[in-house]
Amino acid sequence: MRKINDFSALLNTFKDYGTTLNKSAKVIEKEGLPRFYIKELVELDDYINAKWEDKDFKKKLSKQGSKGLTTLRQRLRKYFAEEPKTADELTKYRENPDASEEEDEQASDASDASDASDDSMSGTSDEDDGELSDSGSELSGSSDGSDSDSESDFDSDIGDDPDNEFVRYTIEYFLKKDKTSSKADKKVRRKKEPREQKEKKEDEDDDWTAVDSGTVGKGDLKILLTGEVQVFPKDVEVTVKNVVQKLAEITAMRTPKEADRQNKILFYKKLREQASEANVGFGLEIKIRLSTISSCYDYNAKHKDYMSDEAFANALNETLELVQILIKNPSIILDDEVQDDEESLTDQPNEDGKWHCRGSLVNTCTKLDTEYSKLLQNSDQHSEEYRLRLSNNHKIMRIFEEATEWAIVQKKKQQICQMYLLKVKYIYYRHDSQKGAEGGQEKIEQFCKYIYTNDETQRIRTQAILYNIYNLALHDKWFQARDLMLMSHLQESITNADIGTQIIYNRTMVQLGLCAFRMGKMEDAHQALTDIQSGNRSRELLAQGTFLFSSIIPTILQDFQWLANELKSRRRPSDDECSRTTLISTLNFSSVSISSLRCSSRSHTWLRRSSMVDGKK
Repeated sequence: MRKINDFSALLNTFKDYGTTLNKSAKVIEKEGLPRFYIKELVELDDYINAKWEDKDFKKKLSKQGSKGLTTLRQRLRKYFAEEPKTADELTKYRENPDASEEEDEQASDASDASDASDDSMSGTSDEDDGELSDSGSELSGSSDGSDSDSESDFDSDIGDDPDNEFVRYTIEYFLKKDKTSSKADKKVRRKKEPREQKEKKEDEDDDWTAVDSGTVGKGDLKILLTGEVQVFPKDVEVTVKNVVQKLAEITAMRTPKEADRQNKILFYKKLREQASEANVGFGLEIKIRLSTISSCYDYNAKHKDYMSDEAFANALNETLELVQILIKNPSIILDDEVQDDEESLTDQPNEDGKWHCRGSLVNTCTKLDTEYSKLLQNSDQHSEEYRLRLSNNHKIMRIFEEATEWAIVQKKKQQICQMYLLKVKYIYYRHDSQKGAEGGQEKIEQFCKYIYTNDETQRIRTQAILYNIYNLALHDKWFQARDLMLMSHLQESITNADIGTQIIYNRTMVQLGLCAFRMGKMEDAHQALTDIQSGNRSRELLAQGTFLFSSIIPTILQDFQWLANELKSRRRPSDDECSRTTLISTLNFSSVSISSLRCSSRSHTWLRRSSMVDGKK
């Protein structure tokens, strides 16, 4: 990695070293840091410093390489500042780097000497055994004669040599074995061995205490049978360093099962509770809460396309508490652009007197809106479950309003535009005459004007225009809605927009057509509705369902399954759907009206021409 100057790989290796050291912290406390790790840190530090001082090398680096070099240098400096013991070990190693090699050589010499002494002792014993066997053979030979001498020599060669391969071929080897007795012996061994081993362990380890097996988790992270969540041992003091390490440990947990994910959330909550009691600072509390919210959205997408109601309610409450904390404490700065060195992971704020934390409240609210839409998509609109899920609208709007206030205080125009768009998305399809929707038209007008002026992205501005047109058409303001549509020139550029924006455009055109019909503009209504209904694909264009797959052959159905899943993910909730029955009826009635008007005009022209001909005659 150093030969090819791969700084991102070096940074990942440095992170892996830190993770491994955290896992083996107890061993390191007893035996100290490994010598090879100190050597690796010294070489890495020297390499980074050399590359940093080489200005020609830095000029040739790419943008990603220079960023990796800067990040790795900052991480090393921060690590050495937080770990003074490691810095002292590096200093000692730099003063005498050959000490470790001399110690290794002495250890190897000592091991070689011990091996040689063992070999010499084994050699003498073998010689003694050989002499005794030779003397025995001479005595037997003198008493039995020449024939017995040869036989005894052969037998002694076979029987005395343990390495001879013919030793195992005795009479017992060729006899039939009793299987019943061997099975009985095995059963007795299986029954007796565990008890004997247990008694032996109890005799040898009287000083050790047994660990309660009725727990869930690994290491210090446990959930006891009583329901108590344990993050730190009872004799450990909760400090900033311990909280940071434990947060990294919980985040690195693998959660393949649903129960593990729920336990992870419990660990986060317990850690946050103990951190707040220890007054570790707002920075760590906000970071733990953001990790808790992201864990709530962690579910297996292969099994189901949406999160459970319990997990969504948990994420809703956590997000609401996060917004309230940010509003009560204006000194907390939550931003994606905060670097690792700038994060306030201590019990004291930064030099400017503010707590800096990396994260985005707007992205958190956007994720909440996305998961809420998935919940509504996967529930029957006529069921009680759908009504209960729809009742979360008020709580979500409360979160969006408080998040908008926080963004206004922070004076970040782009975040204000994003929050305004989220609020408009929940009120644009409601008429002012509905209960709870009073004054919605004025709010939409105010929010959209701000977005027109301050938005820096084309997508948010386009969606705001479409939502505004939809609301104007819903309130029968035909001329304002038509003029806004014509001035925006969206008909020319809508094909280049994303699929979600195209769906909003189709819904807006349907509402424009219905508004024109209510105002008596039959030709305009027919023109706006023809494109949506002509291809018999109004369900897909309005994101209100898919075509019927039951008519497709079952063997071909598997090939179209991906298309069904894609269309299902785009589907709009049922509370803001456009009525397809009204759409079809309006289109047919406007078509009949236009046809009848044309027929009547033609008949009138024919009668007029015929009367003129009769007059000439």
